Amino acid sequence: MAQPAAQVQALDYGRKKYVRYHGSNEGWDQLVKEVTRSASILPSAEFTIRAAPNPAEIALKTVQEHDISALPASDWELVLAQASASPANKAAADKVWATIQAKQKPGNAKLKLHAKVISSSGSEILAAISDENQAVRRADLKATMHVPLPHPPMAGAIVDVAGVLFDYSSRPFVFYMTDAELAAVFQPRPPD
Repeated sequence: MAQPAAQVQALDYGRKKYVRYHGSNEGWDQLVKEVTRSASILPSAEFTIRAAPNPAEIALKTVQEHDISALPASDWELVLAQASASPANKAAADKVWATIQAKQKPGNAKLKLHAKVISSSGSEILAAISDENQAVRRADLKATMHVPLPHPPMAGAIVDVAGVLFDYSSRPFVFYMTDAELAAVFQPRPPD
């Protein structure tokens, strides 16, 4: 027997609110079963819903559960941006930064980052690495070119820029790259 439309709408609304608070739909089916099993519209007093993890918790979990050297630059950014959240976050950020520096073999190897150009000149490219920053056109990479570019990429172009990450700022987050060069330039994306 099909559920009435109002019940379907209420369940969908409740699920969306649950996911927003909890961070996933894990436990949603259990909640629905408990509520439908009892005469009460509320779950038992023992039932709890854990809040979604905050960015600092996600950063710690990322470092604990993954090989830092295999993480994408956007995950490095997440961890480094949370360095001031707690001593544990500072330790996690230090591990990530040490891994980045080791990958560059003290300046002898360049990292290649995939990014969307926000603005560029012959000597510098401001670009967005993370999807979130690309969506709002906010630079999280400032690359100073090794040799001035005769034809800088236009805003919106997708590029691979290779260089040496020598510093970062956490609020707002920006990686600073020196000795940069364009490894590839792709066609600009259509306007968002």
